[in-house]
Amino acid sequence: MDENQEMNEINAPRDAEDTNLRTRPLPFAKDPRYQDLLVHYQNGDWDASAQIVDDLLKAFPEDPSLLEFSREITVKRTLQASSEVVEKEDRRERMKQNAGRFGIFALVLVVLVGIIIFAVSRFRTQVASNQLAAQATATYVSLSAKYENAQSFLQAERAADALELLREIQSVAPDFMEVSELIVEAEQLIAVGQEYTQALQLFNQGSLEGALEIFRRVEEEHPGFRDTRQRIADIEEELEIRRLFGVIDASYQVQDWQAVIDAYDQIIVLDPTTSFDGYEEILFLGYLNLIREIAGSDDV
Repeated sequence: MDENQEMNEINAPRDAEDTNLRTRPLPFAKDPRYQDLLVHYQNGDWDASAQIVDDLLKAFPEDPSLLEFSREITVKRTLQASSEVVEKEDRRERMKQNAGRFGIFALVLVVLVGIIIFAVSRFRTQVASNQLAAQATATYVSLSAKYENAQSFLQAERAADALELLREIQSVAPDFMEVSELIVEAEQLIAVGQEYTQALQLFNQGSLEGALEIFRRVEEEHPGFRDTRQRIADIEEELEIRRLFGVIDASYQVQDWQAVIDAYDQIIVLDPTTSFDGYEEILFLGYLNLIREIAGSDDV
């Protein structure tokens, strides 16, 4: 090696090398977990990558490169979660479309069965007087129309209207089609609707825990009822955000700046539109002191 070049390397400022995050030697580079991290990162396995980064941070706390890895993995996990939500929405939309087609098929089938029964009924009553035949036909048509309307009301979750029609049918023809089963279904739907209304009232009053308990019971009793699933998701998100604000307050009291910033990042991931009014100073101090801690760690 050239003597001048060797002297230049010896006299090169070590502080500049140590503080450059992109060129400084990585203290964890020889750790076997780091090689695993690179493999999982390249394969897009963000959960495994995040776990390895957390383990490395325990061995090399506050290392800037590891912290940068952690932030990048958090962003990628968020993007992956968003993509999964979109895929779920697409599947849900396809299920709705299939349900619509099935409903049309069922309606056509009911109409066809009604036509067949009507034809048989006409055939059997041909020997009777025209007046009795007309009366029987009119009765059947009326009941069929009410029955179909009741089914439509049930599909539209208008259980009270469906129940009224079904009881009218039952009073005339107790064994007409599946009127008894539909009455039970309508009564159950009414009960579920009352629970939903109660949960909605608690939600509007700010009692999120009480509302969440009832919404979960409604979803268990009648999956897919109205917007129950979305209500549950919204309440769970709001409760988690409230908990994270509590973490920010508690961490600020003990000056755990990393916990303050982590809780803030989690809130942003859950709902980027969240208002942080009144927390601006805490967040500013969190970032400022965290930067100071990182800088102090680098100097060492």
